[in-house]
Amino acid sequence: MLFSTLGVWAQDHKGHNHSQCPEVESVKDWFSQGHFHGHVRNYFMATLNHRNLRDYYTNATGGAVSYQTAYLKGFALGVKGIFSYNTFGNNLTQRDNVLNQVAKWELELFDVNRPEVKNDLDRLEELFVQYKRQHFQIALGKIDINESPLLLRRDGRMNHFVYQGVWSSYEKKSTKIKAGIISGVSPRGMTEWFNFNEAIGLNSNGFTYDGQPAAYHEKANTLGMLVVSAQKKVGSKLTSKLHSYTLHNIMQTTWAENEWQNNEWFLGAQLVNQVALPKQKELTNAFRYKQSNGSTWALAVKLQKKVNRLHQKISVAYLRVGKQGRFLYPKELSRENFYVSQPRSWIDGFGDLHVYQIGTEYNMHKNKDITASFYTAYFDTPNAAAYTHNKYGVNAYWQNTLSIDYHFHRFLEGLECTLLLVNRSSPFDKSLTESENFYRNNFNHINFIINLNF
Repeated sequence: MLFSTLGVWAQDHKGHNHSQCPEVESVKDWFSQGHFHGHVRNYFMATLNHRNLRDYYTNATGGAVSYQTAYLKGFALGVKGIFSYNTFGNNLTQRDNVLNQVAKWELELFDVNRPEVKNDLDRLEELFVQYKRQHFQIALGKIDINESPLLLRRDGRMNHFVYQGVWSSYEKKSTKIKAGIISGVSPRGMTEWFNFNEAIGLNSNGFTYDGQPAAYHEKANTLGMLVVSAQKKVGSKLTSKLHSYTLHNIMQTTWAENEWQNNEWFLGAQLVNQVALPKQKELTNAFRYKQSNGSTWALAVKLQKKVNRLHQKISVAYLRVGKQGRFLYPKELSRENFYVSQPRSWIDGFGDLHVYQIGTEYNMHKNKDITASFYTAYFDTPNAAAYTHNKYGVNAYWQNTLSIDYHFHRFLEGLECTLLLVNRSSPFDKSLTESENFYRNNFNHINFIINLNF
């Protein structure tokens, strides 16, 4: 399938490999035969904004250490901590002279809720008890889930999205079933843990359908999210998936995928439906996360051809969000995984949207550990002032995304690096204000990430 699924954009932290933890017979071996895992990470990020707008750059250095016991009577314990430091860069809280705003993505390398803190930003990322038996396993506590399409790590910063709750899975032959109740989250770019009612709306609330500032943070009284997913492989080429996300008191999202693949071709379709739950109708417009006037539909399709002699894949993809409402997913919970989703560019908040994308992925002929990908996409958004279908008031744009990834071996085994370059522009719209450009349009964005996994 797709080189990215966008989990590999910007070097995903390696998750813990539970298969390395054996089944043992004593409490002593339960701990002594457990497994340590960790990484050291350095992340340089810079944004070159439009003309007279202020540019920002920063470098973060940090790491993580995790430990899981072996399995005793099917049970295991796990814990993980993560830390980061601002090692150099310009002042991210210094306001732009034109707009009086501060850095955006660079601050997310640390803690957006405490932008003045530069040192020793720590987070207890995992703390769980897990049980497994044959084809079934279940975990309770603070958990690294990383399940597509809406519970992904999205590891484009120093720390990723992690969740609190209960998560279970059953896998046998061609069938996979996963289910869980998620009650808490520690969002990417933050170091604290929040319940769902506290988390949803911590970032920008955007605008209501009638163009007024939205203020839904802590207004939904949501207790969490119920997730049920099923996957079935039909024959050797077709895989069908169905995901249900019930966000308590807010909305129901149903996500269906069908993907067909052989040695040369990939063809996939994603169909998504969202409806508001009754509680939303009881709230005033400013307090609603989703309007209750009908369903929102989204359809994405992708066709990809593998060209073996060139060690390359070429793809085209298209997404359409209908006019009935906006596709929505809280930024504090993760980012959606449509075929056209790209780093720094997501579908959240749009209705009546068309996205057209072409891309290529390339593996170096003599070294399969060098991989490059390039995607260009046109986001044909509704008018920025058409808030019914444009939650954040974003103008139409082109985005080009180049990613180059290299894995070292031998003496440098475990070392990885990624260069991620993003360019966004609106070449046919010369009337954009500087407010419409700042971190939104006509910028270049640079990321260079080094990971050492052990």
